[in-house]
This record gives sequence, structure tokens and C-alpha cells, in this order.
Amino acid sequence: MTSSPNAPRALAGALGLPTIPYLAGADSHRFAEIDAGGSQIRSLTVTRSGVLEMLWALEQIPTADDAWAVRAVDACTQLVRFARLVSGDDYGQLLATSQWRRRVHSRVDWMLGVAVSTAGSTGERGWRDILLVGEQPDRASGHAYGLMNPYGYGTDRLRGARRSLEPPAIVPVMLEEWLRANGYLRATNAVEATVVAAIAATDL
Repeated sequence: MTSSPNAPRALAGALGLPTIPYLAGADSHRFAEIDAGGSQIRSLTVTRSGVLEMLWALEQIPTADDAWAVRAVDACTQLVRFARLVSGDDYGQLLATSQWRRRVHSRVDWMLGVAVSTAGSTGERGWRDILLVGEQPDRASGHAYGLMNPYGYGTDRLRGARRSLEPPAIVPVMLEEWLRANGYLRATNAVEATVVAAIAATDL
């Protein structure tokens, strides 16, 4: 594979991350946004093979009954940015410098993972609820903790997806599967409203 040596930095810059690698090696570069406490808020790992891994922290919000929640729109906003990045020319430059070679690599596999807890200075804390834009959908009882599918969300339906797919064809698939795994029912309207808000919130 022949690719542009500047492609990893261009990808990081397109996401608003520092373009100087946090870690760098022969096969991968990692770019990270660090907060005042030294924690990584967002990071992007770019590999020579074309695999990208984006990690970001979701704010946990206290609920009225002393549990914790995360906002789906926060996750979806990052997914929109990432989807636009993958369909763009900066990622194409990573795959190959020629248009013909890029067509060879015109399909990608997607996977969303969501950690069920975070560890900080106050210890480990897990979320239970997923907050959506608009009316909150019904939820099956018995969900005391957040759940994560070990195989990720979107893995089956977005395997071998066209690289040119736009966020409205990618983000709802992942969000629907995330909600379904956590017991949410009849969430179509909330998913649509959340994805629309996420797209409106991005500048990439």
C-alpha cells in the first residue's frame, strides 16, 4: 500500500486533535486531546493498514434516583465526525495516493463499543441510563446497569459498508443497537431526533 506520509496528521487535524502524535511507532500513530487533569478526552489511533480507532470520554450525568446517565447525542456527535472523516479525502490519502488504489479500498467495517464504567480520582463509576433527544422511549424493567455487547454495535450490519456512506446511514444503526441492548423499546423517533441533533452539532 502506498499512502501519503502526512495522512495521519491530516486525519487528526480534521477531528480537531493535536497533530503532533502522543505516541508514534513504525505501524501506528496515536493523537490525543488531554484535559487539565492529564486524562485523554479523545484520541485517534491511525495504523498503516488503514484501521482507525477513535476513543472519547462521555460525560456521566447524575439522575434523580442517584444513578448515572450518558447523553446519546454526545456519542452520536463523535460518530458523525468520524463517519465524515472516513468518507473524506484525508482517509483516502491514508489508503493510497492514486484514485485507482483508493477504489480498491472502497469498503470498510464499522464497530461501536461503549464502556459500561469509567475510573477517575473518585473511583469507578458506571452509567445506567441513555438520554436521548426528544421524548425518552419506554424501557424494559430490570436494567440496573448499562450493558455492552462484547461484539460491538453495527458490526454485522455495517461490515463491508461503502466508505462513501454518509452519517445518516451509519449512526442510527449503531444507536439503535446500543439502545436495544439496554432494553429501550419503540425508540425510532428518539433515534431520528438524536441523530439530527448530532449532525447539526458537528462542524466537520
